[in-house]
Amino acid sequence: MAEIVVITGASSGIGYAIAEQYAKEYARNGKVKKLYLLARSAERLKIISDLCNSYGCPNEFIITDVMDKSASTKAIDKITQGNIIDLLIACSGVSENSLRKAGVKDTFDKLIFDTNVGGVLNIVNPVAIHMQNNKCGQIAIIGSIAGFLHMASSKPYCASKAAINNYTHSLRVALEPYNVQVSLILPGFVDTPMIDSNSFSTPLRYSAEKAARIIISGIEAKKGVIAFPFILYFAAKLLNILPYKLADYVSKFIDRRI
Repeated sequence: MAEIVVITGASSGIGYAIAEQYAKEYARNGKVKKLYLLARSAERLKIISDLCNSYGCPNEFIITDVMDKSASTKAIDKITQGNIIDLLIACSGVSENSLRKAGVKDTFDKLIFDTNVGGVLNIVNPVAIHMQNNKCGQIAIIGSIAGFLHMASSKPYCASKAAINNYTHSLRVALEPYNVQVSLILPGFVDTPMIDSNSFSTPLRYSAEKAARIIISGIEAKKGVIAFPFILYFAAKLLNILPYKLADYVSKFIDRRI
C-alpha cells in the first residue's frame, strides 16, 4: 500500500484521473493514506481536491510550477516534513497543439522541453534523493509512445518524450540498489485536454479513467514499463529497429495521415 502519494499535473488530464482513481480506491479499501496534488492552477487544483474530499480521501494541494526548480524543491521539502513519500507520479506535460489551443505564441521548442523534461527533473530529482536516503519508494513517470516516433509535425514533443523515456530507464537502474522502484508509463492516445487539442483522428483512444486504472495496476505490480495499448507500443518499438530510411518513410506516411 502506498500511504503518501504525490501527483504532479494533478489538475487535469491523466494526473487528474489518477488522483480521482486513488480517491475512489481510498473509499473502497483505504489504499492510500494521503494524496498530495501539485499543479499551477489553484482553481483547478481546488476542483480535484474537492472531488477527492467527496470520497473521503485525505489530500492537500500545493500550487507549484514544475518549471521553477526552487519552487519544486520547496514543495517536496514541505511534503517530506514528517512524511516519507511512498509514491511519486510525475504527470506534467504539454504538446505543440495544447500550447496553440492555450494561445501561447512563444517558441514551442523551449517551452515544451522546459515542461516535459525540466519540469520532470525538477520534481523527480529531490524525490529520488529522499527515497534513496530512506531506501524505499517508487517513482512513476509519464513518458509517451511518441518518444519512439520521428514526427515532423511534433518534433519537440517527440524529442522531449524520447529524453524522458531514456532518463526513466536510466533512473531505474541507478535507484535499484537503494530499493527504489521506477516505472515508465507509455500511454498512447488518452481522452484528455491535450489530445482534444489535436486536429487529427486518434486510433485506439482510451478514456482517462481506463488509463488511470491501467497505470495504477501497473504501479502496484511494480512494472518497469507500463505501456498501452500494446499494439501501438509494439509498432513504435518496431519502427526504431528499421533502417532509418524506411523509418523516415513510415514517419512521413503517418504525418500525412494526421
